[in-house]
Amino acid sequence: MLVITRKINDSIIIELGDGRGNIEIKVLEVGNQIRLGIDAPVGYKVWRNEIYENVLANRMAASPAPLNVLDVVSKLSEKHK
Repeated sequence: MLVITRKINDSIIIELGDGRGNIEIKVLEVGNQIRLGIDAPVGYKVWRNEIYENVLANRMAASPAPLNVLDVVSKLSEKHK
């Protein structure tokens, strides 16, 4: 993990490489909380961690259960008897 110190209006750049653009993270306000501005190329999703964890859990719940290969082979062999 990179740890750096920035002041208001300072930013960091994350170069995506291969000409895909850059992500800029800028410090907008410092107080009780820190406000960050994130500028990313179109097509890139930027999530708060707690929201992203929810998204991943929903994706896992929506995906079909993996097939048990032995059950599939057993059912296929019963069909061909």
